[in-house]
Amino acid sequence: MKRALACGLLPLFFSACGGDAEVNQTADQPESADYGAVLTFATFAQQLEQPTDTKPGVAEGLNLDDTNGVGEDAASCFKKDFNGPDGRTGIDNQFAVLLPLIKTFVGEDNIDVLLEAAIANGQLLIVMELQGLDNLEDDADVKLRLGGGSGSVLQDTTGAYELYQTFGYNREEAPVSEFDGYVKDGKLYAHADEAWLPVRVLDADFNLHVRGARVEFELTREQQVGGVFVEGVVSGGINVEDFKDIVAGLNISSDLQKLATSVIGGTADLAPDADGVCQEVSAALKFRASPAYILDDE
Repeated sequence: MKRALACGLLPLFFSACGGDAEVNQTADQPESADYGAVLTFATFAQQLEQPTDTKPGVAEGLNLDDTNGVGEDAASCFKKDFNGPDGRTGIDNQFAVLLPLIKTFVGEDNIDVLLEAAIANGQLLIVMELQGLDNLEDDADVKLRLGGGSGSVLQDTTGAYELYQTFGYNREEAPVSEFDGYVKDGKLYAHADEAWLPVRVLDADFNLHVRGARVEFELTREQQVGGVFVEGVVSGGINVEDFKDIVAGLNISSDLQKLATSVIGGTADLAPDADGVCQEVSAALKFRASPAYILDDE
């Protein structure tokens, strides 16, 4: 059994992890360790500014294809990339263009409210592990594991998740995704050819297949016990046909279904086929996660 976070944080944990209780190390300078976390906040990355004739629009997200599309490139199906809020160029997030249309049907704030409620009641339970993390500032080789969680959620008097709860992976309901990455200047950069994000909100129940997935997570030490807070972006491509299948299975109005399925192909900007038709739409989610213990039998 593997215990993420407990192993390597403090000397008092070493005996429980099969190590020597007298090993000389501190929480500030741990050996390579695994750190667990549980999702406490999620929202769609959004478009913040509209493009003009002289400058691109601004949107949250990541550069997925390592290019800065200006609307003249067949590889991105002639879609214009965004600038990021921090000034970075080449941000791919065409799904953000659809969000205002979706919100006209479901309400401006309803998406975030539904996500918040699903996280709070434990329906949307996503856990993650940072594996082999030597240093929160710079580490050349770190693995990220992410998947649907199992366990009961405990909240404090403010409604926030209690820190250092214990969860497992619910492999029966969702695949566990593996990312390769590194840490530079306190930020984790990781990628996976394929990843799956469990989506459990009201009667929506599916695993979102994300292709060419990338993450950028800020890592912050929790000072009392030594765990890690995680905050950042998960981004990648969603296949157009996958998207249509998901929409068809949602309990939403037929008008919204028709709108979403009719426009999604026109926003595709990744993975062009032999005919030059892009098969995937770039999208991004913003995450926050708090320290947790992850028990894993595999």
